[in-house]
Amino acid sequence: MLNSWSGIGRLVRKPDLNYSESGTAICNFTLAIDRNYKNRDGERDTDFINCTAFSKTGEVIAENLDKGRLIAVEGELRLDRWKNKDGEKRSKLKVNVNRFHFLDYKDNKQNNTQNNQQKEQKEQEENFEVPF
Repeated sequence: MLNSWSGIGRLVRKPDLNYSESGTAICNFTLAIDRNYKNRDGERDTDFINCTAFSKTGEVIAENLDKGRLIAVEGELRLDRWKNKDGEKRSKLKVNVNRFHFLDYKDNKQNNTQNNQQKEQKEQEENFEVPF
C-alpha cells in the first residue's frame, strides 16, 4: 500500500524544535495551503496541515525557516491517537516529513529591501538639480 503526501504552503509560525529523551530532534510546524478553488464568497479557503520532521531534517527546517516562508513537503500521513486528561479519545492527522524543498530564500526580504533602497537612492540622484 502507498502512503504518500506532498504539499506546498507557507509556515503559519516559527517551527518548534524539541529533543526526545534519546536526543532525537523533533520539529513541529504548520503549513497554510490555499485550496485551488474559490468559495461562494469568491475567496480561497485555507487548510492548515500539521507536520513533524525528525533528526537532521527537523533541525535544518527549524534553523532555516520562519513564519511566512514557502516550503514544499513530502511525507507520510499519520493519525496520532491519545486520551486527554479526562480520558476522552483524541486524534490528529499530521504529516511525517521525509523530504522538503525551500521555495524561497531567507535573504529575499532583505535583498528586496536593499534593492528598493538602491533604486530610491538612484532616483533621488537622477532628480537632483544643482541650483545656479
